[in-house]
Amino acid sequence: MRTRKDLKSEAREILSTTRVVRRGSQSDRVSLLGAILLAQADRALKGNDRAAKVVLDIGVCCGMFDSRQEHQWFDLRKLEADELRGFERMLAKIHVGVPQQEEA
Repeated sequence: MRTRKDLKSEAREILSTTRVVRRGSQSDRVSLLGAILLAQADRALKGNDRAAKVVLDIGVCCGMFDSRQEHQWFDLRKLEADELRGFERMLAKIHVGVPQQEEA
């Protein structure tokens, strides 16, 4: 039987293995976790609310939107008014939850 520590180590090892991700004519080597995040970001950009919630949750957990951080990864001042409203709606969904969506 596996201990919790063994499972955590195994998950860390699996998620840090690398994959080649192709985007158009460009290819990059990223971690498996990075590849999953890229796939979720692509789904989010196509309008999938659940995928957008995952991407935003990760951004929030990493402090990407925290203005108190020394190096803020995302400058909200660069968003247009309609982009900012959309971003605020997505952040609000993180706190209230996103209804289940049927996958096509």
